[in-house]
Amino acid sequence: MLTLEKNIDTFVEKFLIVPEKIWQPTDFLPNSQSDTFIEEIKEIREISKELDDDFWTALVGDTITEEALPTYESWLLDVEGISQTSNNGGDNGWAKWIRAWTSEENRHGDVLNKYIYMSGRVNMREVEITTQHLIADGMDIGTGRDPYKNFVYTSFQELATYISHNNVAKIARKSGHTLLAKMSKIIAGDEMRHHLAYTEFVK
Repeated sequence: MLTLEKNIDTFVEKFLIVPEKIWQPTDFLPNSQSDTFIEEIKEIREISKELDDDFWTALVGDTITEEALPTYESWLLDVEGISQTSNNGGDNGWAKWIRAWTSEENRHGDVLNKYIYMSGRVNMREVEITTQHLIADGMDIGTGRDPYKNFVYTSFQELATYISHNNVAKIARKSGHTLLAKMSKIIAGDEMRHHLAYTEFVK
């Protein structure tokens, strides 16, 4: 971990993107300041009727997974070789990576949550209760504080989320839901970029 940490700035520059240069949820959602805002929401609600319950269940699952970020961040900050500060009192490189990574991931939950809300197809209160339970309960993935096991896990986990978001994009595109398809495809691209980063750490 100490050896890898020497290159952490290179990893951040190679695999992560600063907020000003990466997409943000509002790039995909109806503009609430626009005169056409209500019409755009009506269009989303109308086209969402064409997608079946199984699709929305999968999309809700993706959303809740993305919104459990406080759990992922606290779990990774506990891995051996990672702490909030370095020995000299400055910022620990790994903490810098984890915060930058989770800030990128945070956009996924934001945009999916808002989109599902606008679709009118999902009981949002039940989704919110489930998300709160997931964060409050925490998780034990069985890797302990071992950095090798944890990075193997994140490598597979990022690949799994890539596959899920990519499949959502394919189904949405077939149903003529082009905005949701584009959004999910771009989220999948983020997940693949993160997968490549964690794979490199393992190598």
